[in-house]
Amino acid sequence: MEYKQKFEKEVIDVILNLIKDNQVYLTQPENLPQLAKLGYMYNTLWYAGRVSYGYDGIIDKNDHSCEDNPKYKIEMCEPDTDIIEDYIYDAWGMHINDDHISYNRFMNTVRGDVKINDTLLKLSQKNLSFNNYVDIFLNKEYRYNGLYDNEKSVRNYLLCTIGTGYGLNDDGFIHRKASGADMDLADYGNWQKAVFSNNIQIVVDNLLKSPYIKLALDAQTKYFNEVKSERMRNNISMYNSILNIDEVTEKLKGTLSYDELKDVEKIINDKMESRLYEREPQTKKEKYSKYYPICEYSIISKLTKDSDDECIDAGILVCEEILKNNLEESQGNVEFAKSFLKKFKPTYKDWLQLRSDSENNSQEKLCYCGHTNKCECGDPDEETFKGSVKRGTIKPFDKNNGWLKIKDEK
Repeated sequence: MEYKQKFEKEVIDVILNLIKDNQVYLTQPENLPQLAKLGYMYNTLWYAGRVSYGYDGIIDKNDHSCEDNPKYKIEMCEPDTDIIEDYIYDAWGMHINDDHISYNRFMNTVRGDVKINDTLLKLSQKNLSFNNYVDIFLNKEYRYNGLYDNEKSVRNYLLCTIGTGYGLNDDGFIHRKASGADMDLADYGNWQKAVFSNNIQIVVDNLLKSPYIKLALDAQTKYFNEVKSERMRNNISMYNSILNIDEVTEKLKGTLSYDELKDVEKIINDKMESRLYEREPQTKKEKYSKYYPICEYSIISKLTKDSDDECIDAGILVCEEILKNNLEESQGNVEFAKSFLKKFKPTYKDWLQLRSDSENNSQEKLCYCGHTNKCECGDPDEETFKGSVKRGTIKPFDKNNGWLKIKDEK
């Protein structure tokens, strides 16, 4: 066969050698989007190569291209330092869950000819506040919007649930991990629009002329469309055996393309949705939804005085709700909530002690509003204190609000 045993050498190795030869340049902060785009090319074409030229390759079964684990293959980049290795690894790993990509989509992405919705653009920004995440997750344009019913579900997911792919960065903000090396996904920026340097662009342009790329991606698209079509047809048949829609029964008698099957699937989905609306409204009281069991790996347990204020505020809401529903919550969550609130929401007594340990630049103790003790509110009573906390006038560790030079910051 004309293309036998050339795909990995003439496509994959070219990309990895390009990364290897430019590794110092590509891992500079301003150039990370270029590295991420090369990682996208590597990931997309590696899996297309495996489908087309692997052990059971649909173009050539005897080639055995791209059969190794791609995380071992990427070691041929021979990174000079650990940080370079982490950036290279995650520039590939961030793309692992991408859908099977067509040739046209691949080429458009590499050329930067893609439109990115506002939600994804926001998610690519550095140091998003907690409320930014709430706005994004509850936005109907967000791909996974259906997973979040309200702000509580976002608090539970980001602050309590583990294994989400989110962490706390060095600046104290929640961030999305790019992949297994835990690099901040925002470091790679809007990589789809990245423009390669001249020397890298020359190599990429020559690579894109390779006939192997279109062959492999077209073969992969055709193969997975057939697989998806078969699965979709089976699912439609299963649901229609219950719904008994005459129109669907007639259509399934013929041979249908993938797009035609999607139209039939819509008929099924619309029918199922209409049946849901026909049900009588629920009259039972909505059951309390417990928070995920908080542990040392939960983001809420890693918050410090230097963390994003909105994260701390959200953590306080979580813990207050846990204590309010302590009989429904796990004992571990209840104990954590008590400890968290003691640390991040001090009582009036705590405040008086902290205030006595604090002073401004003029060696004067600060009042609750952040002025000196000469202010008329220099000695607030407990009710004034509680009202100030509720209004947000007093915030733990707010350096502009009466918490300067606090000695005990534990």
